[in-house]
Amino acid sequence: MKQRCNVLRHHSIAISGQSVTICYVSLSRSTASTSRKNTPGNRHWASMSLLSCTKITAAIVGSVALVAVFRWIAADVFYAASSVEPAYKVPGVAESAIDLATAQRRWPQALESEEARARLLSYMRNMPKEVASNVAPGATAPPLDLPTRLARADVAKGERSVSKCAICHTIEKDGPVRIGPNLWGVVGRPVAKAAGFSYSDGMKEKGEKTGTWVPNELDIFLTKPENVVPGTRMTFPGLPDQQERADVITYLNTQSDNPLPLPKAPG
Repeated sequence: MKQRCNVLRHHSIAISGQSVTICYVSLSRSTASTSRKNTPGNRHWASMSLLSCTKITAAIVGSVALVAVFRWIAADVFYAASSVEPAYKVPGVAESAIDLATAQRRWPQALESEEARARLLSYMRNMPKEVASNVAPGATAPPLDLPTRLARADVAKGERSVSKCAICHTIEKDGPVRIGPNLWGVVGRPVAKAAGFSYSDGMKEKGEKTGTWVPNELDIFLTKPENVVPGTRMTFPGLPDQQERADVITYLNTQSDNPLPLPKAPG
């Protein structure tokens, strides 16, 4: 009985010792893991990682700042002042005041709102192939020959209609070239021969065939330019109203050093 108790005590001590040993080993492993995390090599890697992130962030910020500086310099170097005077003046029509600060912003940012800019860009992308006519819907104007229409032409109406062309053309004598050529003296001028303007191949070919912008040729061309000169860079959809075309031709004929004789109304 005594011996059995010693054996049990012995096993109890052995079990207790094993438990202590296991705890010691577990503690030792935990201590070793912690010591590996705090080694000089790990601390060096962490500092290098932070340095790399700092460099990348600095590079991005620097690039953005550099682009902003270049844009500012370019806007200052290539600044184009807006004209205070209108391209032409229509007698009897009062010009509305222009906010130059707004007009000098980059187009189409000069428009009042994001919605207005979106509407304009949408219209340009989906520009109608046909423009509104002065003829009432459902009614068909009887075709008239050009001399009759020229005799009835209204110069003032023609001047107002030509305002549609002012975005791309200048009208006055020695006016600058814009998207299109200057229109001073266009009636009676050789086709595709305006000084200082580079014409499309289609318009040059038209010049070889036609020769001169006589009223009849202008009347045909202004009906729908892209049908008369395939490949033309002129995006204007045309003037379907036959009398409006005659008004425009009559007005343009007055903008010349040598106006052509046109039919006049009797009396």
